[in-house]
Amino acid sequence: MVTFQQYHQSNPHLYELYKMIAIKLIRQGRRKIGSKYIFEHMRYDFTFRSENDPFKINNNFAPMYARKFILENPQYGHLFNFKPLKGTIVL
Repeated sequence: MVTFQQYHQSNPHLYELYKMIAIKLIRQGRRKIGSKYIFEHMRYDFTFRSENDPFKINNNFAPMYARKFILENPQYGHLFNFKPLKGTIVL
């Protein structure tokens, strides 16, 4: 099983796209943002592919991308709702 860190290292372009969409939604005045919404936006509106994964983008990592975004941009932490994660996650 691939970890988030391994997935991110193989696919740094996905996080760049994730950040771009999140910032766009923030600038549009969104009061809440869902990480899965950002993933669906990426999946349907952009052309890209993931390395080492049969899926265009792996939904299992949506919560980790949101957490990574908030670690880098804590001023937007109120826009996401987080549930506790099971196990140890390295961002």
